[in-house]
Amino acid sequence: MSNELTLPKILICPADDNRVAATNFSVNFKAKNISYFIGLDGKKNLPGALLSGDDNLEINGHLIRPGLIDLTADSSVNWTINRHRSGNVVFADGSVEMLGNFVLKKVLKQTGIVTNRFILP
Repeated sequence: MSNELTLPKILICPADDNRVAATNFSVNFKAKNISYFIGLDGKKNLPGALLSGDDNLEINGHLIRPGLIDLTADSSVNWTINRHRSGNVVFADGSVEMLGNFVLKKVLKQTGIVTNRFILP
């Protein structure tokens, strides 16, 4: 990432009060300096797949812990209310949208992927 981004502070959502923006990539850069999940299944032929998005996700009211998570169209996933009650996502076609909970579930059904795999910091 350091070859593409000048500073890592862009990796923190401005509404994320639980993380700290890093000042560089070389000294103590860790998951605590990132507010976004990474989608593992985004491909050119799946433009609706999620490449990245806000990591404030919960399932059945429980915050999703850091690590790998598999989400299906039937997952009871929502954005938490501790940030902006919605989430920004980046699609494989390069577009970016802010999604509410209802639309998030709809998007997961329309990605073209049975199980959407995300890594959360």
